[in-house]
Amino acid sequence: MARQLTRERLARGFPREVAVAAKSGTLFGLVRNEVGVVAYPGGRRYAVAVFTRAHVPYERENEINVAIGAAAALAVSGV
Repeated sequence: MARQLTRERLARGFPREVAVAAKSGTLFGLVRNEVGVVAYPGGRRYAVAVFTRAHVPYERENEINVAIGAAAALAVSGV
């Protein structure tokens, strides 16, 4: 997953020093997903998956991508 060119959805939720290896998926402009591994400099690693579904195809894509990163960060913040 670390070789994927498009992995910014999860990465948007984390500072630069956190390594993110992820795989994105999009289907018909409605479904936007990303799964991956988030690795902190101290050695902590988390598997993260965020799945979304839009009401209107190809609308608000950037906002959805930002929300994916925010959801991922929130999911590991309490661990």
